[in-house]
Amino acid sequence: MMLFLDFLKYGDLQTQDCVFVLRGNGDGPEGLVFETISQHTDYCMMRSMETSDTGWELVFEVQFPTTEANELSKMLARIREINGVRDASLLAPHLSLPV
Repeated sequence: MMLFLDFLKYGDLQTQDCVFVLRGNGDGPEGLVFETISQHTDYCMMRSMETSDTGWELVFEVQFPTTEANELSKMLARIREINGVRDASLLAPHLSLPV
C-alpha cells in the first residue's frame, strides 16, 4: 500500500494554489490589487468582496508559478504598499495529510 501511495506521489505539491485574503480601511482598491496580484501569479480570480462602513475584505484564489519565499515576499510587500491595505494573508487551501 505504501508503495502505491508513493507511486501516486501522495502529499506532493502539484500546484501552488492559495487563497489570498486582504483587509483594509477606506475605499476598496480592488482594481489595483487585482492588477498587482495578476503580475505575480499564473491565475487570479476574486472569490469574495465584502465592504462595510469601517473597511473591506477581498478574497482571491491564486496560483503561483513558484513557491520561493523571496518571490512571495516581494508580492506581499507590493500589496502592503497599496494605500488602504491593512492586512494581507496567504493561505494554503489544501493540506496533505501525513501517511
